[in-house]
Amino acid sequence: FELTRSAYRKNGERFMFEGTTMYYEISGERIIDFKQSGRNKFEFTEQYSDLIYRITRLRFHYKY
Repeated sequence: FELTRSAYRKNGERFMFEGTTMYYEISGERIIDFKQSGRNKFEFTEQYSDLIYRITRLRFHYKY
């Protein structure tokens, strides 16, 4: 996934990540945990119900 743009949408409270062929959103209001596990590594944990969680891991690489 090559990140083209990112933004935060206040209406709906979502983090948006856009690539050349893919679009991804993380719910800002459902985030229960955020970790920075390295210099360019991040982890979001969202809770959708008592038993349903989504963990999203991001790792950034530099082109130059």
